Amino acid sequence: MATAPVSRRLNLTRDQLAAFLTDQQQIRQFELLFSVVDELQVITGTDFEYQADTAAATANEALAQISRLAQSLELLATAPVIENNNSVATDYIDFNTTAPAPAVKVGRLHWNGGYTLNLEMTPNVNQAIGESQYYYIKASAAIAKGELVMFDGSVGASGVLKGKPSTGVTNGQLIMGVAAEAIANNAFGLVSNFGLVRGFDTTGTPYGETWADGDILYYNPSYAGGLSKNIPAAPTPHVVVAAVVNAAPAGSGSVFVRVQAEPLVSQLSDVFIASLANNDILVYDGTDQRWENKDPAAARTALGLGSGLSVTITTAKLTSLGTNGSMTFTNGILTAQTQAT
Repeated sequence: MATAPVSRRLNLTRDQLAAFLTDQQQIRQFELLFSVVDELQVITGTDFEYQADTAAATANEALAQISRLAQSLELLATAPVIENNNSVATDYIDFNTTAPAPAVKVGRLHWNGGYTLNLEMTPNVNQAIGESQYYYIKASAAIAKGELVMFDGSVGASGVLKGKPSTGVTNGQLIMGVAAEAIANNAFGLVSNFGLVRGFDTTGTPYGETWADGDILYYNPSYAGGLSKNIPAAPTPHVVVAAVVNAAPAGSGSVFVRVQAEPLVSQLSDVFIASLANNDILVYDGTDQRWENKDPAAARTALGLGSGLSVTITTAKLTSLGTNGSMTFTNGILTAQTQAT
């Protein structure tokens, strides 16, 4: 005796599908797939005493359903991406300021436990909104977290900047900031120009120094990507980079970055330098309203001193000569006059 076919429907809800699917488009596609699968009838029986024509009809129907399923799958595979223009109109959003720190997920926005929101920008960097700024760069050489980074060009017309560990810097304006994460050569990452950078060695040991909380750090010309608590000697640019917040070994130290490059004299807005040479003197030009470099002879001329100075003594009578070389004159007139050489 044959038993009636048993219908087994895939009664999955949207909430169940959302547990392993990432967006509404995928959920809708799976619902369409399951609606086709549910049309398939399961053929069961205990004695298998079906008439030949009934078995053939059932087989043909099953083949037709499989064909429709294949067509549905093909349509799903070639369907265009559905743009989900989801939005929420509301007067305000309240974030839980006492919630525990969530798992890291790029694009996640949450309260940082302090005074602002955090935006997870990369798996390694979360931006404190309003409290930090970053450059997005492509590394032209491998960069370690905590290294000082300098500008090194751009990536074609993309607008993306290139950077590398600072070295051989002659213009402090080239300093970008401190690497907020390790960036492999030719990879992309973030460099902090302002804000807190945590999680690297801030003891000064890698650079042969000992740092303490509150130390001000500068560009270090002795190490690629290096920092120093000592102001470098001229003509090395003086670039204030950061202040040590927590002098601690790898993984637990932190600095607060605030890049400030001290300008060269030649970069001041009221200074004009042309063909700078040894012993040049800055002289103010009232007509052009600027300081200009001049060689010594040109500087004397500009100052009305001529090209040389001599002293002539006339009608003087030497009356005594001291033991220490001093001289005394009576009825003498001292006159100073310029004399061209």
